Amino acid sequence: MLTFTHNFLFLSLTRMTTAEMELERVYTSLKKPTEDVYANAELKHDKKADHQGALRPVATVNKNALLVKLLVFFCVLLVGIIIFLAAYNYKGYRVMGVAFDKNYKEEQLQNNTLQEMYTKLEQNYAELSSRVTALDKHCQVRNTSAQVCVGKTCFVCPESWQLFNSKCYFLPVDELAWIASRDLCISMGGHLAIIESMDEQKFLLERIRVRAAEDISYWIGLTDLVTENHFLWVDNKPLDPKKSFWGRHLIKDGLEPDNWNNNGKNPEGEDCVKLHINIKYHGWYDQNCKDRKKMICETNAGVLNI
Repeated sequence: MLTFTHNFLFLSLTRMTTAEMELERVYTSLKKPTEDVYANAELKHDKKADHQGALRPVATVNKNALLVKLLVFFCVLLVGIIIFLAAYNYKGYRVMGVAFDKNYKEEQLQNNTLQEMYTKLEQNYAELSSRVTALDKHCQVRNTSAQVCVGKTCFVCPESWQLFNSKCYFLPVDELAWIASRDLCISMGGHLAIIESMDEQKFLLERIRVRAAEDISYWIGLTDLVTENHFLWVDNKPLDPKKSFWGRHLIKDGLEPDNWNNNGKNPEGEDCVKLHINIKYHGWYDQNCKDRKKMICETNAGVLNI
């Protein structure tokens, strides 16, 4: 396109030079004193007046023709310049258009990436907010007053575990023998419950009472498997008699533990302890370790310092 425009301009300039030479020649001829153009023109007019009427002077006709040629030349030249500029600018705009499309695609890709990151941040924020809300039930993490809480210690439990003081409790739905129950609690990061106070005893009784109205039993972490009547907790600490909560028989009204062997039908006796509620009494009762019962698992609560 540029080569064509160059050739066109060269041809136009050549024509312009030729026209200038023609104009110079006419101007020289008009300056000759021996020739009276207008006289000759008048003579020709007198001779041919009867046949063709009034005629224009020859010099005027030549001058007007020359002006027309010059006008056409400049018009052609102007059109060439316009075409040249249009071609040049078209190429520049095309390059700019390609660059703009590239930048637009890059900006769009970056915007999509930022949108994905924003969506993930929203999801993480929602998850963290739900966790903080659950944590606030046991420990006020978010400050709702003007006073900043400094040096506050909170205890937190795993999901689905229940907090009491600095311990967490979980009551699985499984019914297993005592040893299998012990192992299940260990697999969840805890152990069978160790009850060390009346408040803890009452708390656990309330937890199991909501499961059934009467006659329900849960294994706890106390046995005399090693030595009869020498009860040990699962952490190998001996039972403190001052912190024991044995129940009474429903029929005999006697006090546990009794190591009942069912009239010889259960020679192994009763060496594992359950937390039991019946229609009349509640407390600790020894039981055959092979019987299948539910269980209470316990673990230490996590500590959060604020």
